[in-house]
Amino acid sequence: MNTLDRPDSAGARPATSPTWLAAAALAGAMGVIVLSIAFSGYVVGSMHWLPAEVAGEARALVATAPSIAAVGLLHLVIALAFARGREVVRLATAAVTGLVALAAGTSAAMLAAGIDPFGPTSTGHPIGAGVGMMAIAATVYGLAAILGGIGPSDGPRVERRIEIGLASA
Repeated sequence: MNTLDRPDSAGARPATSPTWLAAAALAGAMGVIVLSIAFSGYVVGSMHWLPAEVAGEARALVATAPSIAAVGLLHLVIALAFARGREVVRLATAAVTGLVALAAGTSAAMLAAGIDPFGPTSTGHPIGAGVGMMAIAATVYGLAAILGGIGPSDGPRVERRIEIGLASA
């Protein structure tokens, strides 16, 4: 009876951790939310019966819909990187997500202080509602960064097999 240590040829990539899947779910959920915002912005901005006072804002909303959709698709790519990416890709994704969490947290603090991080003046944007939204975004991105960045490097798997050779007499 002998034990052979062989690299597992079927599993070149380590199994995905449940914490990494949770990070992928958070990033994917944010991507779906952003894509729905892009779609609804396009639909609302494309309405032909809008009053003349808001027609310019509606055209601007329709013009920004493709870039908002691109951000949503980027979230889905990040979710895929958390779920199936290699170690370096996953850690880089966790670092970028952590930076986004810091940016969202900083924006929430600026909004709470009465400073608009999205424009030169606070007259164009309502500040009160944005504080909670940015705080929630900072929390979700921070949680995704933490969940996506934890876990040891698994490296290649080793499969242990026991072979018993019976000689025929």
